[in-house]
Amino acid sequence: MSSGKKSSFWKKVRTAAVDKTRGLSQYGTSGSSGSLSASSAAATASSATASPVVSRAARAPTIHDVDFTKPELQVKGIFGTEDSPDNIQCDSGSSTIKSATLHKLVERVTHPRSTDPKIMMAFMLSYRSFTTGAELIDVLSERWRCEPAIGEPTEEFDVRIARPIRLRVANLVKAWINKYSNDFRDDPDLVKRIRVFLQEVVKPDMASTAIMFEKNLDKALEDDTSTNIHLDQKKMNQAPNPKVPAPKMGSLSLLDMHPLEIARQITLMEFKLYRRAKSWEFLGLAWTKNNGADAPNVLAMIHWSTRMSLWVATEILRGRGAKGKVKVISHFIKVARHLKELGNFNGLMEIMAGFENSAVHRLKPYWDAVPEKHMRMFEHVKEVMEPKKNYAAFRAYLKQVNPPTIPYVGMYLTDLTFMEEGSPNKTKEGLINFMKRAQIAAVISDIQQYQQTPYHLKSVMVIQDYLTHAQVLEEEAMYKISVECLPRGVKNISLKELELTGVDSADLAEQERSQEVDFGELEEVEGYVFYESDGPHNLELRDEGNESGMTLVAGSLYKLIEHLTGLKRPSLAYVETFLLTWSTFCTAEELIKLLRMRYNIPFPKKQSSAIIAKYTKAVQFPIRLRVLNLLKTWLNKYYHDLPHLGDTLVLIEAFLQEIKNDGPVMRTTVEQILPPLQRLKQGNLPQPKVDPGEPPIPLFFSGKKSQQFGFSEIPEKEMARQLTLVDQELLHSLRTGELLAYVREHSTSDKSEHYQGMLQASPDLDAKITSAIVHRGTLFYRWVHTEVLRENTVDSRASKIERFLKVAYACLQLRNYNSVGLLMSALESEELSMLQATWNLVSRSQETQEHFKELKKVSSCLRDRSQFFSSVIGVGRRFEEAAIPPLHLFLDSLQTVENSSPDVKDVAIEEDGDDSEKAYLICFEKRRKQAEILADVIATQQRAFSLKPVEQVLEMLNNLRESLWDFAAIATRVTELQEEEEHFDLSALQSEDDSEDRSRSGSQLSGIESIKAGVGEVLQDADVIECLRDVLFKPNELRATIMNDLLETAAGPVDFADRVEEAIQHRFPDGQSSEWSSDDTEGVILGWPSSPTIRLIEHESQRYAVFSKPFVNRATLSSIFRTLKFYEDVEQAESPSLQTLIVASSVENRSQAVAEENSIEILLTARPL
Repeated sequence: MSSGKKSSFWKKVRTAAVDKTRGLSQYGTSGSSGSLSASSAAATASSATASPVVSRAARAPTIHDVDFTKPELQVKGIFGTEDSPDNIQCDSGSSTIKSATLHKLVERVTHPRSTDPKIMMAFMLSYRSFTTGAELIDVLSERWRCEPAIGEPTEEFDVRIARPIRLRVANLVKAWINKYSNDFRDDPDLVKRIRVFLQEVVKPDMASTAIMFEKNLDKALEDDTSTNIHLDQKKMNQAPNPKVPAPKMGSLSLLDMHPLEIARQITLMEFKLYRRAKSWEFLGLAWTKNNGADAPNVLAMIHWSTRMSLWVATEILRGRGAKGKVKVISHFIKVARHLKELGNFNGLMEIMAGFENSAVHRLKPYWDAVPEKHMRMFEHVKEVMEPKKNYAAFRAYLKQVNPPTIPYVGMYLTDLTFMEEGSPNKTKEGLINFMKRAQIAAVISDIQQYQQTPYHLKSVMVIQDYLTHAQVLEEEAMYKISVECLPRGVKNISLKELELTGVDSADLAEQERSQEVDFGELEEVEGYVFYESDGPHNLELRDEGNESGMTLVAGSLYKLIEHLTGLKRPSLAYVETFLLTWSTFCTAEELIKLLRMRYNIPFPKKQSSAIIAKYTKAVQFPIRLRVLNLLKTWLNKYYHDLPHLGDTLVLIEAFLQEIKNDGPVMRTTVEQILPPLQRLKQGNLPQPKVDPGEPPIPLFFSGKKSQQFGFSEIPEKEMARQLTLVDQELLHSLRTGELLAYVREHSTSDKSEHYQGMLQASPDLDAKITSAIVHRGTLFYRWVHTEVLRENTVDSRASKIERFLKVAYACLQLRNYNSVGLLMSALESEELSMLQATWNLVSRSQETQEHFKELKKVSSCLRDRSQFFSSVIGVGRRFEEAAIPPLHLFLDSLQTVENSSPDVKDVAIEEDGDDSEKAYLICFEKRRKQAEILADVIATQQRAFSLKPVEQVLEMLNNLRESLWDFAAIATRVTELQEEEEHFDLSALQSEDDSEDRSRSGSQLSGIESIKAGVGEVLQDADVIECLRDVLFKPNELRATIMNDLLETAAGPVDFADRVEEAIQHRFPDGQSSEWSSDDTEGVILGWPSSPTIRLIEHESQRYAVFSKPFVNRATLSSIFRTLKFYEDVEQAESPSLQTLIVASSVENRSQAVAEENSIEILLTARPL
């Protein structure tokens, strides 16, 4: 490069760097970047040579243009005090005020040479937090009467300083009266003081201004816009006609009112409250102090919102019956949608809070019964008010909404609380923390801007009266009703099943009265076992002393079944416990035999036909119906073990065929039971509900067999997806009886001889799947250790660990907590922790550190079942979407119950005063604990991920065991590596990396000496030094992007594209070129939405996909593979018909081999130096 060219080149670099210094913020801190085009470079050059005087003449100077350090004519008194850290502190390099005394703040706001409206706004909105209105008027009076210091020319001072200061003070007072007049309405003393100020201070110098200000003050005091909302009469005439409820006998109910009109009236009532809130009520957390005495309007809004959310929950729980409650939920969803359309987001959040009330949220069967179209409506509304990331979605949505609007006030109160508690009001020097006040003022300004535009809607007083006087239940009362609707411990039940059991039903009185009739002794039937009365020898109950009543502690098998199918409705928790754990105390054949016997209950002895008829209706019929409902629940909900229990389904079917002609009700019930039974006999088990949305297109594509590629070639996200599919198959194959059989087999507690005999004929379920879960931890341990330890260098081992961490993090995002726990357990093993140098390399990446920290936090909650569900899944949010809990938690929890709780209770039977015999009762409390765990298993099995299997990856995962090292080999390898790890020099690797980077940089410019000379010339510019210093502290990728922008701006566009065209012309002289493009909305290729383009060339009856990449490595190839796979999925094309060509400047050696294995041609084109 000649000296002339070098000088020109570095001049361009300097120009670009200066421009970058002024606009460096375009890069942000998130890694996004932009590049300078040729046109922008030209604009940069022109702007760099333009006169700053000309550029500033186009606008009025602001406070940021003033050099406060420049000598000025001096002011006498306190406003003449020089700036110092004791009275004002600003951001370095700017005039942005961080903290100051009151006088210095007033001095800046009323500076004679410039003003900043933002500073004035922040001052006026926040001054009450550090002074009073009276004190401010005194300071403004002092500022108005400023005098020159001794020795300063009086006339020049009056022109240059005094008059501009008075104008600034006048502007501040004008804004105070016109924009912030609320300060005067509730403070007569302040009104008196401002009038004195206008008469005695302002009027002598600006008489007409003082008179005008007084008129404005009188007008503002007469017209309270916070309470008197001025409506545009023309707009009111165009307001929609209200939907007034039709007159009716009796009181108005929620469902009598149209949801749109409810939303309108809520909005009108809430806007009145919102409009009244004064700016100072948001200062200093006033609504939380002195019972809100200094913030009555904010407190009124808080109380209103709380009451409205409780009202929503009350209306739902007071719905008539189960279906009535579902109707009320749907009605409120429609109200929420209309509130969103009206822009009343505060009211919308009140509805959402009512839905989230624990008494309502727990009613899952009711929510499941809400029509799908209403749930879709609910999800759309819910997305807007999602609290994640500090309401990021709502904040973005709010910016697009046009007034009138009522924003969610709670969000602003949270912001203000964070600001108030996050920094002190004064600095350690005793200065006012004005930066804090400016932030608070910005929030208050946002609140105020939505107070200005009213709603033009017509009031419907009958609805507003209803909303004002509607009764609201206390939390405790609501929860009691909720438990009555859905008893505690009941899970996985539909609303229809709830109605069958009589829960939340309007009339059970007749059945309850029938239980009081005494029909005498029953006929004796041979083999019938349900004659025995309840007693300590066959049943143990415990009085809980609350609304739960009596709890069954233990009982004989006969008594368990009798209470399960008795006249008194059994609790849903009792039914679930029995059907989940029956295999631990009887066989399926025995259970069916006893249910058949219970169904055929004998008649009373020697009774009249009238008594028999009454007995049939009051006793026999309900008991028979209980038996059939129990079978129905068994086949519909707890069927998992039935297809694996031999002739069990055949026995149930035979029983049903026998009784189906016992009257129309029995026939109808049997006809409802037979279809699911037939499906189970055919092996057609109910399928889990798949998460909504199309499955993402797989990120891995390879024509090779699973044995030909390894872990490193599969994208981490896709590896996580396939691991999730493997774990999901394990979860869905798991059976409750199998789990119980496994823990019983591995129990460490002593079993009584009687219990062993009682279980000798119980089902011996194969525990193959359970064993696979148990051994999966060992498999993951060996897999992670084999992959890491087979690497020969420290950096390659670190890369492999980072890869596993990325897979674990991707599993975490997918909610596959099983793989997260197994991977983290392996990575944190004692053996891998010995590789200290390797872990030091891993921790160099900030992103890896953050992910590792989050993974460790989650994995620490994966060791205890209750902690997992409370901390990770979240209370009240179980299994609303597909998730895979750590499967070992189910086993561990069941094993703990099995080992710590007795199976049977020995009860002595007294005969003639002697303990001659013992009864053995089934410990039902133990079964209740087991059922709670098993219910979670079934709940997780009801949902499935929307993912596509990649057969090669699944085959690789299923065949992992074949290529893994055993424990001895792992221990030996760790011992071998310890010495290498101990003597590894991390700084040497860093130097090697730096050397490689310098070598690459040197190959792209014309020699290191030219670089040094140019850099020396550029660094003479202070702006460039500041720019480079800023660049050095950017993240690596961002740093490279910025420097590349500088070089490309200076040197012009790289000629790689021209060389690509030359190479393609040479390779395909007669080729026909076209472009294919499609929208990748799922982010299959890049991980975020994009519009990939593929250049297609037809040459000699063959089609080629051509890619141009300056440098080809494995990441490049992976991206190309995903692009080709995406093309095939969109076009439904077959890969053999499409050849692939990459035009590149250089290629990594390992990537060259991968390309050849996949029949990809790489055409190299050298870049001239």
